[in-house]
Amino acid sequence: LAANLKEAESAREQLQARNAELQAGIERIARRAERDHLTNSYNRQSILEMVGREKARADRSGESLCICLLDIDHFKDMNDRFGHQAGDRILAAFARRVRGALRTMDVLNSGGLPPPAAEQIGPAGRSAFGRVGGEEFIVLLPDTSLRGALRCAERVRKAVVRRPFDGLHQVTVSIGIAEYQPGETVSSLIGRADQALYGAKHAGRNRVHCATADGGPNAIVMPDLLAQK
Repeated sequence: LAANLKEAESAREQLQARNAELQAGIERIARRAERDHLTNSYNRQSILEMVGREKARADRSGESLCICLLDIDHFKDMNDRFGHQAGDRILAAFARRVRGALRTMDVLNSGGLPPPAAEQIGPAGRSAFGRVGGEEFIVLLPDTSLRGALRCAERVRKAVVRRPFDGLHQVTVSIGIAEYQPGETVSSLIGRADQALYGAKHAGRNRVHCATADGGPNAIVMPDLLAQK
């Protein structure tokens, strides 16, 4: 009887171990399916689904929500000049710098406590970062005011321009920000951020613009605002 019990216990432990391995494998596959493999950021579908979920949460809670649209300046010219392999390296390096700046902001927003996992959305305005196509990306900032989003976007802009990529490619980024207006659609929110991004490009690139509530003309917010102080 003791031998049978021991054998049954061993079989149970082996089954639990296999189930744990299977679950871990499923989770790895799910994470890979959410990712843009070149930049290791969330892919378009995943980040837009996150925007939708955070919009619904903001509707329930009344908390602030901002998104930032990022577009690498003159990327197509760099791609044509240096080739697609260099362009891919620039995209991957760009994503790493943006994630580094976001991790810093997450820590600052959480009062110095490290986030439990990179890009985890939760309390204290933790961010998520995704590629929506080509050289355009979205930063999702739950529980974040417009002022906080501006601080975050400017930190990202400075991180990108701080030093050349691969030691020779000077890269800049233009950023458009929109703060969620209660009741608006995800499409409207992204559209206003896109208009702000267009304004940043039109004003000379390498700067941050903020959308107005109605999506109309927007003002330069950074770095010009800092220069005036």
